[in-house]
Amino acid sequence: MMMNDATPGIRRRLGAGLALTLALCLSAPLKAEPTSDQMTILSLRPYMDGPAGIVYVHVSSTAFCNTDTFAIDMSRPGAKEAYAAALAALTSGKNVRLEAFNSTGCNGWATRLQSIFIHA
Repeated sequence: MMMNDATPGIRRRLGAGLALTLALCLSAPLKAEPTSDQMTILSLRPYMDGPAGIVYVHVSSTAFCNTDTFAIDMSRPGAKEAYAAALAALTSGKNVRLEAFNSTGCNGWATRLQSIFIHA
């Protein structure tokens, strides 16, 4: 049985197309939403509310979520780590980027935080 001469060319083009698609997908920056631009943490306020409490994070800009106050819900997994990151950024003066929960997004004052990125 003879192979069609077009088969290797089709396979090459298909392989090249898949490689290009994969490269484009992997090279695109991965960014969870919604995420702020860089800003400075000005103060932290641990507030004993409920069984675990909330830490309010006051930042230098209202551009993200139309507020300068965000909240870390201390009952959530990873909250202690987020609080530690916020405290480290406050004491070192490093800029941060904040990420609100994907499921709730921005809610104005005391928007719940999902993560905090510290920048060098």
